[in-house]
Amino acid sequence: FIALESVRETVNFTCDRRRPISEVKKEFPMVDFSQCVDDEDPVWRKYEHLGSQEEFTGHRESDDPLAVAERAREFFTWLDERSEQQILISTHSAYLWHLFNHAHPGYAESSRYDDSITSVAVPIVDYLGNKEFEKQMRARWENCEVRSMVVDYS
Repeated sequence: FIALESVRETVNFTCDRRRPISEVKKEFPMVDFSQCVDDEDPVWRKYEHLGSQEEFTGHRESDDPLAVAERAREFFTWLDERSEQQILISTHSAYLWHLFNHAHPGYAESSRYDDSITSVAVPIVDYLGNKEFEKQMRARWENCEVRSMVVDYS
């Protein structure tokens, strides 16, 4: 098991903030946390300027789709470097919805918080014209739902 910051849930509310890695390691000794370089939550820290949950009740990262897209791209870069032929990814539905919908018709393409991200109109996933597969992957995810896909870097 490998923990990755790039495939975690979108960070919107206090319940989405992860605990320090030093604490979580003790609970999950079978997980490799070496890819999580910050002990404290770097994604939550990025949005702390918005205030506490009581002061700011809106979405944080979900209203910053370019930041979610950058995390998804980081994940695919990591995936491309792996030697395994089959990998199971466990994450949350909101993250997957962003990953499979970013920059496709009907998806928000602007960022309120980070002007440095330049990938505004570049989809993360290219469906290569396969409308049926695109419809399946862009649909909202059910709780505990499993979907399969092949990633081709050619």
